[in-house]
Amino acid sequence: MFRRLKLAALVLLSLAFTLPATALGHVHVETVHSPLDAPGVQFECVYPHVSGIGNVQNQQKLNRSLREQALCAQKQAEYAAKAAPVRGSFGYEVTRNEGGTFSLVTTRTFTQNGRTGTVQKGVTVNTADGRVYSLSGLFVDHADYVGVLSEQVQAQIHAKGLTDRLRRPFKQIGAEQDFYLTKTELVLLFQQGESFTEDCGVQTFRISLQSLDGTLKPVFRL
Repeated sequence: MFRRLKLAALVLLSLAFTLPATALGHVHVETVHSPLDAPGVQFECVYPHVSGIGNVQNQQKLNRSLREQALCAQKQAEYAAKAAPVRGSFGYEVTRNEGGTFSLVTTRTFTQNGRTGTVQKGVTVNTADGRVYSLSGLFVDHADYVGVLSEQVQAQIHAKGLTDRLRRPFKQIGAEQDFYLTKTELVLLFQQGESFTEDCGVQTFRISLQSLDGTLKPVFRL
């Protein structure tokens, strides 16, 4: 029996060394609190610090980018407070952390003189090498992903009753539209004032990954 247990342990150990990094576990995320103490500013700020990505250099680059987003938001709040008091926040949500893909969305809000501005940014990376995906990188070569996604966005604009809130007639999404991934959806982000009136805030359009069969790379389907 001891021999069988020893053999099983050796097999598991060999698998641990041969499985790709993406199969060895999720990316670990720690929340960093960054307080801001400045006159006329109430600003809560937390940002993520990730570990467990297969390429250390790209992991450091990602962490640096996330930290810079947070610190930039703080500096903008501090500068704006010279004119009038500012209340705001910077935070994040991990939306996917499995299947070799890690995705999150950051949210920055500012409220000043009764007006609230919001910015959301998504980032999606390959957990094996830390490569950051562009929207086009999610799809197979030569796929008309812009046309496919634009058709679904157009339908959702109508369903949400947002047609009258467009700043200009909607034609198609940007080739590198902001986005993030969940386990089952591609979420497209339209920044405040980008395509819709300011009072609409950030608009999100959720598209089922299953509906993108034939254009989406299989690695993004779970």
